[in-house]
Amino acid sequence: MATRAVVMDCGSGWTKVGFSGDATPRATFPSTVVGCVPSTTSTTTTTTPTQVTPGVLAHPIDRGLVTDWDSMRLLCLRAYSLCSAVTPPSQSSPSPSPSPPQPSVPVLLTEPPLSPRPTRERMAWIAFETLPSTPCMCLACDAVMSLYATGRTSGIVVETGDGVTHTVPICDGSPLNHAVLRLELAGRDLTDYMVRMLAEERGYSLSNTCPTTIDDVKEKLGYVPLGYEAEMEAYSPSSSFAVLESVYELPDGEVICIGTERFRCPEPLFQPSLLHGTSSLVGIHEMCYNSITKCDPNIHSNLCGSIVLSGGSSMFRGLPDRMQMEMTTLVSSHQSSAEPMRVRITAPQQRKCLAWVGGSILASLSTFQQMCITKEQFDESGPSVIHKCP
Repeated sequence: MATRAVVMDCGSGWTKVGFSGDATPRATFPSTVVGCVPSTTSTTTTTTPTQVTPGVLAHPIDRGLVTDWDSMRLLCLRAYSLCSAVTPPSQSSPSPSPSPPQPSVPVLLTEPPLSPRPTRERMAWIAFETLPSTPCMCLACDAVMSLYATGRTSGIVVETGDGVTHTVPICDGSPLNHAVLRLELAGRDLTDYMVRMLAEERGYSLSNTCPTTIDDVKEKLGYVPLGYEAEMEAYSPSSSFAVLESVYELPDGEVICIGTERFRCPEPLFQPSLLHGTSSLVGIHEMCYNSITKCDPNIHSNLCGSIVLSGGSSMFRGLPDRMQMEMTTLVSSHQSSAEPMRVRITAPQQRKCLAWVGGSILASLSTFQQMCITKEQFDESGPSVIHKCP
């Protein structure tokens, strides 16, 4: 394909954008826009004019779902503009050209599993009516893109980002929607949990601290132990282990000490009851196992052997090992066949942007345009034509 596509992965917390064929996004930024206030009076799907209020931050995506289409349009425009500042080089060119981009650039947009039909249609509308001169576009499931990034077309993706966690079984490149499970517990909840623990137990007032600073504390110091109870015991005053607390210097110079909060913060991923106080919710390991059991028994073994972790909240140190242990225990305890199923966890280093990487790979294929919806098809049939997108 002569012209490389723009690939956008817009999540609840972060947006990644870049060109097809690249190994990493050109830009990663918070999924917020400034000055956009959504209309509260419209009861239709028609977008009303955006009201601008300086200093107001709008979050167009909540828990993986678009809740503010005015802001979503601006978010996509911002992402596109960050790419349009640089022309994507041709496959044979080693460096980008400083000249303006070509007027017609294909677009690939990721979408969450089980995306509602109206949402898919509105994303098509943004691609063709808002982004400049889009000749064709493709909507691609982010979990499928994460799987593609690992060189697989079948497996199960456990994706946990900023706003939501999904387990998505995939067979031959198609998500098995009847077995997709969703948990509204992810990175932002863990961040709030960390802030609450530090406030209630250590007296640190971090509620007004920049969220990215709290995320940095969580990501640099947080970890997942193999055994939660054993780790708590190691930190107890009666323990014979000499466990040192970690320190972190905030931007204002204040130094805070963090002990058990380091591993208690991500533990709700495996024990949601720590946050929600109910035993009806299950952790990511049980979600993964339950999704597998909802699939055809003939593919259980393949799914167990191809478990892919994706999303920023899967980056905690120790999480892949804990997932391996928990899944092995679950599979072994329910194993009925003579030959045990092997559990294999794949945790790529770039899993923070794994869906974008997979989208970059897909959009660089010679067959990509065959998967797209063209502007001519959109004009002729309307936004509903997007449902023909594979």
